Amino acid sequence: MSLFIGGSEYDLAGVGWTAVFGPRIDRVVLGPLAVQLAVPVYSYVPQFGDRITHLLPELSLLVSPRIGRVSPYLGLGPGWSFGVTGPSFVDALTLHAELGVTVGLMNSWEVRSELRARAIDPWGGGTTDISGGIGYRF
Repeated sequence: MSLFIGGSEYDLAGVGWTAVFGPRIDRVVLGPLAVQLAVPVYSYVPQFGDRITHLLPELSLLVSPRIGRVSPYLGLGPGWSFGVTGPSFVDALTLHAELGVTVGLMNSWEVRSELRARAIDPWGGGTTDISGGIGYRF
Protein backbone atom coordinates (compact mmCIF):
# COMPACT_ATOMS: atom_id res chain seq x y z
CA MET A 1 0.00 0.00 0.00
CA SER A 2 1.27 3.46 -0.79
CA LEU A 3 0.19 7.04 -0.30
CA PHE A 4 0.84 9.52 -3.08
CA ILE A 5 0.69 13.25 -3.59
CA GLY A 6 1.29 15.36 -6.66
CA GLY A 7 -0.09 17.86 -9.11
CA SER A 8 -2.87 17.45 -11.64
CA GLU A 9 -3.42 19.50 -14.76
CA TYR A 10 -7.13 19.49 -15.55
CA ASP A 11 -9.35 20.41 -18.48
CA LEU A 12 -12.87 20.08 -17.15
CA ALA A 13 -15.23 23.01 -16.53
CA GLY A 14 -12.16 25.24 -16.75
CA VAL A 15 -8.45 24.55 -16.96
CA GLY A 16 -5.64 24.73 -14.42
CA TRP A 17 -3.49 22.86 -11.89
CA THR A 18 -4.49 21.41 -8.54
CA ALA A 19 -3.18 18.96 -5.94
CA VAL A 20 -3.98 15.24 -6.17
CA PHE A 21 -3.48 12.69 -3.38
CA GLY A 22 -4.70 9.34 -2.10
CA PRO A 23 -3.92 5.66 -1.44
CA ARG A 24 -2.88 2.91 -3.86
CA ILE A 25 -2.78 -0.84 -3.34
CA ASP A 26 -0.88 -3.09 -5.78
CA ARG A 27 -1.12 -6.89 -5.89
CA VAL A 28 0.97 -9.14 -8.14
CA VAL A 29 -1.28 -11.57 -10.00
CA LEU A 30 1.17 -13.62 -12.06
CA GLY A 31 4.77 -12.89 -13.02
CA PRO A 32 4.97 -9.26 -14.17
CA LEU A 33 1.16 -8.77 -14.13
CA ALA A 34 -0.40 -6.89 -11.24
CA VAL A 35 -3.66 -5.18 -10.36
CA GLN A 36 -3.89 -1.81 -8.65
CA LEU A 37 -6.69 -0.12 -6.78
CA ALA A 38 -6.21 3.64 -6.46
CA VAL A 39 -8.47 6.31 -4.99
CA PRO A 40 -7.19 9.74 -6.07
CA VAL A 41 -8.85 12.83 -4.63
CA TYR A 42 -8.63 16.29 -6.12
CA SER A 43 -10.47 19.56 -5.87
CA TYR A 44 -10.66 22.51 -8.25
CA VAL A 45 -12.60 25.69 -8.93
CA PRO A 46 -14.36 25.64 -12.33
CA GLN A 47 -14.53 28.65 -14.60
CA PHE A 48 -17.99 29.48 -13.26
CA GLY A 49 -19.27 28.22 -9.92
CA ASP A 50 -18.17 26.76 -6.63
CA ARG A 51 -15.30 24.37 -5.85
CA ILE A 52 -15.75 20.78 -7.03
CA THR A 53 -14.07 17.84 -5.30
CA HIS A 54 -13.71 14.49 -7.09
CA LEU A 55 -13.17 11.04 -5.61
CA LEU A 56 -11.85 8.77 -8.38
CA PRO A 57 -11.72 5.05 -7.50
CA GLU A 58 -9.78 3.31 -10.28
CA LEU A 59 -8.77 -0.25 -11.11
CA SER A 60 -5.66 -0.86 -13.23
CA LEU A 61 -4.02 -3.82 -14.89
CA LEU A 62 -0.25 -3.28 -14.70
CA VAL A 63 2.69 -4.83 -16.49
CA SER A 64 5.53 -4.41 -14.01
CA PRO A 65 8.75 -6.38 -14.53
CA ARG A 66 11.06 -6.36 -11.52
CA ILE A 67 14.71 -5.54 -12.22
CA GLY A 68 16.48 -5.84 -8.88
CA ARG A 69 14.87 -3.22 -6.62
CA VAL A 70 13.39 -1.28 -9.55
CA SER A 71 9.94 -2.01 -11.04
CA PRO A 72 8.94 0.12 -14.02
CA TYR A 73 5.26 -0.23 -14.86
CA LEU A 74 2.66 0.53 -17.50
CA GLY A 75 -1.04 0.30 -16.70
CA LEU A 76 -4.53 0.82 -18.10
CA GLY A 77 -7.96 0.70 -16.55
CA PRO A 78 -11.42 2.09 -15.84
CA GLY A 79 -12.72 4.07 -12.91
CA TRP A 80 -15.52 6.34 -11.80
CA SER A 81 -15.53 10.01 -10.91
CA PHE A 82 -17.75 10.89 -7.96
CA GLY A 83 -18.50 14.53 -7.36
CA VAL A 84 -18.10 14.77 -3.58
CA THR A 85 -18.81 18.50 -3.53
CA GLY A 86 -20.27 20.67 -6.29
CA PRO A 87 -22.89 19.83 -8.92
CA SER A 88 -23.87 16.17 -9.33
CA PHE A 89 -23.20 16.16 -13.09
CA VAL A 90 -19.53 15.38 -12.40
CA ASP A 91 -20.33 11.67 -11.75
CA ALA A 92 -18.92 9.85 -14.78
CA LEU A 93 -16.96 6.91 -16.16
CA THR A 94 -13.18 7.42 -16.37
CA LEU A 95 -10.46 5.68 -18.39
CA HIS A 96 -6.77 6.05 -17.60
CA ALA A 97 -3.24 5.06 -18.60
CA GLU A 98 -0.26 5.24 -16.27
CA LEU A 99 3.49 5.01 -16.54
CA GLY A 100 5.73 4.88 -13.50
CA VAL A 101 8.50 3.31 -11.52
CA THR A 102 8.65 1.83 -8.02
CA VAL A 103 11.98 1.47 -6.21
CA GLY A 104 12.29 -0.90 -3.27
CA LEU A 105 14.02 0.41 -0.18
CA MET A 106 14.88 -1.52 2.98
CA ASN A 107 12.45 -3.57 5.06
CA SER A 108 9.63 -3.65 2.46
CA TRP A 109 9.44 0.17 2.10
CA GLU A 110 9.26 1.61 -1.41
CA VAL A 111 9.07 4.93 -3.24
CA ARG A 112 7.26 5.57 -6.50
CA SER A 113 6.89 8.17 -9.20
CA GLU A 114 4.05 8.18 -11.73
CA LEU A 115 2.46 9.95 -14.67
CA ARG A 116 -1.27 9.19 -15.12
CA ALA A 117 -3.49 10.50 -17.93
CA ARG A 118 -7.24 10.25 -17.32
CA ALA A 119 -10.28 10.84 -19.52
CA ILE A 120 -13.41 11.76 -17.58
CA ASP A 121 -16.77 11.12 -19.23
CA PRO A 122 -14.74 9.94 -22.19
CA TRP A 123 -13.85 12.20 -23.81
CA GLY A 124 -15.60 15.16 -22.19
CA GLY A 125 -12.69 16.23 -19.99
CA GLY A 126 -9.39 15.04 -18.66
CA THR A 127 -6.59 15.25 -16.14
CA THR A 128 -2.88 14.51 -16.18
CA ASP A 129 -1.38 13.64 -12.79
CA ILE A 130 2.30 13.75 -11.88
CA SER A 131 2.78 12.20 -8.46
CA GLY A 132 5.18 10.58 -6.07
CA GLY A 133 4.71 8.55 -2.97
CA ILE A 134 5.96 6.20 -0.34
CA GLY A 135 4.62 2.78 0.46
CA TYR A 136 5.00 -0.44 2.38
CA ARG A 137 4.78 -3.85 0.69
CA PHE A 138 2.96 -6.47 2.78
